[in-house]
Amino acid sequence: MPHKPLFAELSAQLRSRIAQAYAVGDRFPGEVELARNFDVSLVTIRQALTALVQEGLLERQQGRGTFVRQLPSPPVLGIYIECNIYSPKISRWHCHLVGSVRKRLDELGLPCRVYVGRREPANASLPQTPAMSCPEFVADIRRGELAGVISVSTNPHPDWVDPLSERDLPFVGTAAPTPMRVNSNMLDVFRGAIDELVRQGRRNFAMLYWDDPQGFAAQHLVRAFHEQLQSHRLPIDPQWIRGDLYPATPGSGWEEFREIWTSSRIKPDALFITDDCLLPDVATVVRELRIRVPEQLMLVGAVSSDVLLPDNLPIARMETDAFAYATQLVQLMQEALAGNRTPRQREVAVQWRPLRHQADRPRASTLNRIEQASQ
Repeated sequence: MPHKPLFAELSAQLRSRIAQAYAVGDRFPGEVELARNFDVSLVTIRQALTALVQEGLLERQQGRGTFVRQLPSPPVLGIYIECNIYSPKISRWHCHLVGSVRKRLDELGLPCRVYVGRREPANASLPQTPAMSCPEFVADIRRGELAGVISVSTNPHPDWVDPLSERDLPFVGTAAPTPMRVNSNMLDVFRGAIDELVRQGRRNFAMLYWDDPQGFAAQHLVRAFHEQLQSHRLPIDPQWIRGDLYPATPGSGWEEFREIWTSSRIKPDALFITDDCLLPDVATVVRELRIRVPEQLMLVGAVSSDVLLPDNLPIARMETDAFAYATQLVQLMQEALAGNRTPRQREVAVQWRPLRHQADRPRASTLNRIEQASQ
């Protein structure tokens, strides 16, 4: 990380002193006195004062001296998501997380500003994305308007990471490359779900996920899936584990799930769906092929607790509390602002909600109700 210039360090100290000990209109010490107190040259202290004058905190009056013009505003934290959260294709989980981070900061009295990129969800997290899509976010970093950044569902990108580093500002996030990050502990609940489904008599497991080939799901989730099936001596069919898709691409989940179901005479009796964007496509195939859920196929979805399921589709849930996630992100940021920049990872527990444990167990799907009425 680039070394912070001495005058910039002095500006930060003087800014803090203004906030703690001065009122608007107070006379500020002169250059000679400050240079002596901080044991620096007049040139350095002059640069530090000039920076504060340019920020509008101080005002030089010819023949009178330097006066406090305004007090420093509380540090503003940026919340950044590269995905366009206004797109109808985005997972509601990301929207909930952005809102929960803002709510938690509001509760703590920490001013914040939300920045939303313009990238479609299908390609927002790809590492080869050529450039970020929110120039106003970078502009505010360079203008010194942000004290740190919490990135949500967004890989670090040089376009905004480099300006943060130049100003020695912290950032925390949810993407695996971020040094200070929060992750969902999907693996434990994932294993527990498979254990329970095996006890219920399920034997043929399939999974729909989406990720970059080098991403978390490809490297960890699929491996855990394989390990669990092997531990129960269950068959592993590579054709039933599909990840080369993006849920924001219309019909991608429909095509992959349809191929899983029609590729063999043997059908899966449990399907893990790791993104709620894929649920509508899965529901469409269930209706088209008249799959009985959950009798013929148990659906397990990694979804938010308040996601509305298509046609009241019966589905067991792997739920992550967005507010608990946000609390961990904000706590990491508070620690970073206090000086702890050590790379570290926090985990948020994921809750396994079998159908029989859900208070609001969904009714039979529209298709099943139609079939029952016709009998």
